[in-house]
Amino acid sequence: MTMELISKLQPVSGLTVIASNSTMKFKDSTLSPSEIGQQLNAGSLLRGTIQQGNEQLKVIVNLVDANTQEVKWSQSFDGNTRDMLKLQGEIAQSVARELQLVLSPDELAKVTKRATESQEAYQEYLQGRIEWKKRSRQGFANAIQHFEKAIELDPNFALAYSGLADIYFVFPYWQVEFPAIAYPKAKENAEKAKELDATIAEPWATLAAIEWANFDWDKSERLLAHAIDLNKNYANAWHWRAALHVQRGNPRLAFQYALKSIELDPISPINYAALAACNFYINEFDETILLYEKAFELSNNENENFIVMIAETYLRMTQAEKVNQILDQHFEDVTKNVRAMMIKARCEIIAGNKTKGFEILNNMLHQKSAGEKYISEHFIADVYAELGDKEKAFYWLEQAMNNKAPHCSLFAQKPIYEKWRDEPKYKALLKKANLVQP
Repeated sequence: MTMELISKLQPVSGLTVIASNSTMKFKDSTLSPSEIGQQLNAGSLLRGTIQQGNEQLKVIVNLVDANTQEVKWSQSFDGNTRDMLKLQGEIAQSVARELQLVLSPDELAKVTKRATESQEAYQEYLQGRIEWKKRSRQGFANAIQHFEKAIELDPNFALAYSGLADIYFVFPYWQVEFPAIAYPKAKENAEKAKELDATIAEPWATLAAIEWANFDWDKSERLLAHAIDLNKNYANAWHWRAALHVQRGNPRLAFQYALKSIELDPISPINYAALAACNFYINEFDETILLYEKAFELSNNENENFIVMIAETYLRMTQAEKVNQILDQHFEDVTKNVRAMMIKARCEIIAGNKTKGFEILNNMLHQKSAGEKYISEHFIADVYAELGDKEKAFYWLEQAMNNKAPHCSLFAQKPIYEKWRDEPKYKALLKKANLVQP
């Protein structure tokens, strides 16, 4: 029930609400309120217990001061299991009143509105969001099952369509599916969610992120600002706003948005990875490594891509020996991870082992031509750039842009392309990415 209450309270202005996946970590925790508050950087904790007899419920809710551990407010609510969603709205209103927040008519409507009449559908949706945040192939597969089940139970459940949209949008970023296949599915589901309920922030944020593929940075910013207006506590909107400005070449502005996403979702590995990326592009490499290590730890040491990003940071620092040490320690076969292949190839070239670099590059090209997996074309371009092959580097960069490869605009912030900044082709690619040359 905690996760549902969090979603109810998130749109309330004047209240900062920590995302559900961060709070749920402490569901069965034996930590004290002050210890939990310290980890979440939260001043107050909302805790509740549910007593159930047949179809009758009694929910006891406590508002606890995280610093003094004093119970500032306590109230019990009675209801029926069939009216769980209605009961959540009543509790959310009571909490807002106790915190002396005056709800606007729009906020009151959001707090009392039911996302779905099906409690089972809502639970499927929440489980789907938990799986989505893992950013693993199995997590994606599990999330799709949960969202599709939610839609089966309630075909008009907007949030479930938004969940599907978010999965399909991030597929290319994790080399799961080609952009030409994934993005249309993302847009279709986001539009469906918006059509069903234009007052929720989730589909607006997804539609904003899709605009990155079109290099329409201004439109993306407008849509993200609208999503945040609808729900300023929606951590993913701040996360994607940070990603937008990293790609646009504003990593210092992105840094502020990434910090906000961590404030709202303080144990999300993805949010720490976004802050790491901001540090990476302002050349704060020691902090970058620490943040990627934190992201890996928060993923329960499961998301190996964060290890690859640490290796990439050492590559940027021209510490080839350290790169090889990290990759060899964590990967028996780098050809199983596309980004690891790219970094390993570049590392070998820097170390003077061009033959080995070409061997890995040829493996990438073979996998690309065979269609075995999605490989972002700019990864191939980066290897050719390391080799100093300008024509092939530019060719693959242009392919990346034509095929809407994720993060392809970042070439403008990579030192390996610095030597070609005055080239007409480089300037043409900048223009195509809708970027102003610094």
